[in-house]
Amino acid sequence: MKFFMGSASTDRVLSEQMTPASPGQRATLFAALNGDHITIARPVLIATAAVVVCLMVAAWWARRTGDISVALLIVAVPSLIVVMMLYRWVRDRLRGLAAVASALSDYEQGISAIASLRVASSFGPEAIAWNRLLDEIDEHRKQAALSQTRDSLDQRAHRSPGLDEACAAMTYGVLLVDPQLNTYYANGAAAGYLGTAHQSLPGTPLGELIDDEQLLQMVSKVACGQMRRRVVYELVRGTTEEPNVLRVTVRPVRVTDSAQALVMIEDVTQQRVADESRNAFIAQAVHELHTPLTNIKLYAEELLDESEDHTNHAGSINFINRETGRLERIISDMLCVAELEAGARDANLDDVPLASIITQLRTDYQPQADEHNVELSFDLPPKWPVLRGDRGKIEMVLHNLLGNAIKYTPAGGRICVTVEPASDHVSIEVADTGLGISPDHQLRIFERFYRADDKRINDIPGSGLGLALSRDVARLHGGDVTCDSELNKGSRFTFTLPTNYAAGE
Repeated sequence: MKFFMGSASTDRVLSEQMTPASPGQRATLFAALNGDHITIARPVLIATAAVVVCLMVAAWWARRTGDISVALLIVAVPSLIVVMMLYRWVRDRLRGLAAVASALSDYEQGISAIASLRVASSFGPEAIAWNRLLDEIDEHRKQAALSQTRDSLDQRAHRSPGLDEACAAMTYGVLLVDPQLNTYYANGAAAGYLGTAHQSLPGTPLGELIDDEQLLQMVSKVACGQMRRRVVYELVRGTTEEPNVLRVTVRPVRVTDSAQALVMIEDVTQQRVADESRNAFIAQAVHELHTPLTNIKLYAEELLDESEDHTNHAGSINFINRETGRLERIISDMLCVAELEAGARDANLDDVPLASIITQLRTDYQPQADEHNVELSFDLPPKWPVLRGDRGKIEMVLHNLLGNAIKYTPAGGRICVTVEPASDHVSIEVADTGLGISPDHQLRIFERFYRADDKRINDIPGSGLGLALSRDVARLHGGDVTCDSELNKGSRFTFTLPTNYAAGE
């Protein structure tokens, strides 16, 4: 029968898959095989003895009565019953061995996957012993692969001193994964991104660290050599309100004769937020450019239609001039964004007539304050300090601060602009009785493209860029922009500029 070849095939499986130092696994299955041979031999002997007894009884009956037919019945009926019982018993006992023999035959044909070689445990103790042996072989394979990889990494580390220290200093998370998706190397950054202890990462299945099935399939294909190109995947973790976006790059790595996967993790949450905010800024800028252009076009057409009537010419020209200034500020903001992205932070130094800037500021924003029913006042000094800086950039800061105050102050509120000169600097304070800013958001309002997550300002247009640009310009001049705010009571932004600023200080 087929299962009589099991012992030799099993020995070959163990020889190929296990080390010589693993005799326990051999004994596990061999004991089951030999035990079954003994267990099967006993009922065969008993059945044979029963048949012999029947023959002896039949012979005695034939000599005594001379009735051969009855003697034959005495032999045939019990023998048939014994043979049938023996057959059923042997069949049940050998079913497990037959299943194991079938698995061994599959292995002989080249099937080596552990899952394909398993047999149903319901086949008996032989099947259970065989499955236990397969589990130990599978574990041995994993440990052998890990040991081989660690030895290879140790050899490379000896050839490249400082390699571990260099990986530990990287801001990218680095993982090395084997074809069974076990992690056998990880640096500290990877542990931080995956939210686990660094010491526990080696040997941990990747599926316990990442619960994204699509990403796990990609890593598996690369680690098994089925995919030989770099793949990039974005893994979103955290909550819906505060998602954490990780960019995962998977590359194939050859370690001796086996394929492995190098997994690199980078946190791109802020980059994604910046991209979304930049897109929102561009959309908002296009809208804000469209509005003054439309107004200028309308008033220019009105001037052309009233070429003979000069009654409203002055008002139309003033409106066009005001909208032109608004266009200039929007374009200036966009240029500042481009300069900051390009790393250009130069200031065109010149004398800055602060008094005339404040006067123009009042002229520009008094109509807006009146339109919003907001009281706008100025507390100005009798003597103005002499400033040196980039007039255009300083004007941009003041327009941003006062424009924000008007936008975020409800009707009936108050705004006061105070200029306080000192011996070595001048402070320009814009205080309002508006919506105010919570302490959590105060820490981030100076980030580029950041807008507070507040339902009260959802309908108020803004790019989230003005305060970031304002602080950058202030620090470019050696000054700063600070915020002191209380929710539902108002905000105070202070713009400080040194009076002795010179480029390069």
